[in-house]
Amino acid sequence: MWRLARVASRSACHAPYLISESLAAAGGESWAGGCITGLVSDATPVFRNIRLLASALRESTSASSSAAASISPPVADTGGPPRPSSGATDPPTTSGSSTTASSVRHSSSSSSSRGGEVFDVAIVGGGLIGAAAACALSTSRLTRDLRIALIDAVPLSQTPQTTTTTSSSSSSSSSPAPDARVIAVNPSSIDLLKRVGVWNDIASDTVRAAPFQHMQVWDFAGPGFIRFNASDSRLPHLGYIVENKLIVSSLLRRIQAHPSVSLIAPAKLQTIKWPKPYDSFPTVTHNSVKSESGPLGPLGSSGDGDGDGDGLAEIHFESRPPIQARLVIGADGSRSRVRSLAGLRTVGWPYHQRGVISTVDLASPSITAWQRFLPSGPLALLPLGDNFSNVVWSTTEEHALKLQSMSPGEFAGAVNEAFRKDFASPGLSQGTLKLPFVPSSAAAGAAGAAAATSGAAAAVAAAASAVSAAAAAAGNLAAASLSSALASATPLQSLFAQAPTNPLYSSGAADQFQIPPEVLSARSKVLSFPLSLQNAGSYVAPRCVLVGDAAHTVHPLAGQGANLGFGDVTALVTVLERLVEVGEDIGEVSLLHSYERERQAANIAMMGAMDFLKRVFATDTFPVANARSAGLSILNSSPLAKLNFAAFASGTIL
Repeated sequence: MWRLARVASRSACHAPYLISESLAAAGGESWAGGCITGLVSDATPVFRNIRLLASALRESTSASSSAAASISPPVADTGGPPRPSSGATDPPTTSGSSTTASSVRHSSSSSSSRGGEVFDVAIVGGGLIGAAAACALSTSRLTRDLRIALIDAVPLSQTPQTTTTTSSSSSSSSSPAPDARVIAVNPSSIDLLKRVGVWNDIASDTVRAAPFQHMQVWDFAGPGFIRFNASDSRLPHLGYIVENKLIVSSLLRRIQAHPSVSLIAPAKLQTIKWPKPYDSFPTVTHNSVKSESGPLGPLGSSGDGDGDGDGLAEIHFESRPPIQARLVIGADGSRSRVRSLAGLRTVGWPYHQRGVISTVDLASPSITAWQRFLPSGPLALLPLGDNFSNVVWSTTEEHALKLQSMSPGEFAGAVNEAFRKDFASPGLSQGTLKLPFVPSSAAAGAAGAAAATSGAAAAVAAAASAVSAAAAAAGNLAAASLSSALASATPLQSLFAQAPTNPLYSSGAADQFQIPPEVLSARSKVLSFPLSLQNAGSYVAPRCVLVGDAAHTVHPLAGQGANLGFGDVTALVTVLERLVEVGEDIGEVSLLHSYERERQAANIAMMGAMDFLKRVFATDTFPVANARSAGLSILNSSPLAKLNFAAFASGTIL
């Protein structure tokens, strides 16, 4: 793992140099060369951030590996109790022993003498990811007999509650509006929900769950856009937009059918006492990044290290008896209490932005996910059923407060204006966007296009090479596909020739730019949340593993946060199935590193890509904005690029 991190770090460090050198060799004095040079300059902090994440990953992996090699927490084979009412975990079997899975599941002891009832797995957090983990474990053939506690600080409802709607005379629907909290579920996540037996229940609600067939992305500063369809990747749809509460309630109803799962809610976590050897792990320091207190790797300084000595984790609540667990799964969100108590430090940075969300009413139905990159951040309009849609607007903190103070009609007007506004760029004019670098005379045009495209083509080739190197280092097929698309993109000469007559607001053909439907009114309360990038230096510790936002958070511009969490669940359940099948201890940290290796690679690649896009599209300098617009047009004109973008959006590449 540390070798992979070292290679990724080096690739990120040298990528700007490679692109700059290629530009110089190809005539970087051209306008296009200047555009790409500006783009590289703006992207350099991103490469530095990726290098920082890779460095943190390398150090934490090295530390946790050495700790696992030198210290093995003692465990006791006390067996698994019958199903309790308040929660507990089966104690662990000795790592490497010949104890079978069935003997772990069906032993007769019901509780430890000091730590309360015992469970195999205690999942802290009953939201999307925690409930999915409990459901996946309880429905798997190999893990369904494990005793599982699903813990949350608030009551867990099995019935989705309708949101409080805002009345409006202009609304086209009288149905209760879906909640403002929705997620874009890609086909990979749908496969997980199908396997656990809840997808049919979710998809049957045609108001709170709706498929989208198309996606259109465009920029505020030029005519460039990309529009792709489910058919581009040979899929029935690119994904579904689904209300969070609908997914959680469906998962909870499924869980209730399994007697191996106990719901412990409401129950406010007070502390976790880890096994005694936990506080003797070496301290790892990394002073060059912002983080929570504590080391990058596991350490017992943040939680108690005076467990009862039987090798289990003791979970204490404010007003309930304690329980014990062979494995604690932290699924309690970005401000994870489990992560803090386990001493697992995070690396990341705030974006000083807020994500504004609301359910809105549309003038006409839509099956397209729309996204426009604005000067303040991306604005997305995600289709739901019955003419509803969901707005996700990443913007400045000041603008977010202003949006939240608006009336339903004012908010709708602000969304419509943002999707249609001419931002008075030098290249904008009366419905038709022109690239200002296109020469007016034919002679100058031929010479200028040749000079500009010569440097830009070399820059694109260099960028493709750099992306390919990074992809090889991280094993990321999405980045490799993007580099392939760049290498085979339509020549810039064709784009430049077509640009002057390329109308932005056209309609008709499926691959042409289309205007989003008009927003009539906000139908739910306008909410907001802070945006940041965050990744735990380690996802695992003795008796502890992190999933979802507890392990990582990413910018919402591509709607991949929840899908990464579902990916965590799939990977973790696969690892636990293997351990149960061979009778291994499911809480032994050295056996959980395969989960961490797989998910760190996938999550860091996605976080790096989202951070890069966020910073590149936040730049409104003239050369970068035009290069950005040209790049979107190149990608839109390449069938291979569109195929890979569609596959990436649907989660079939990662």
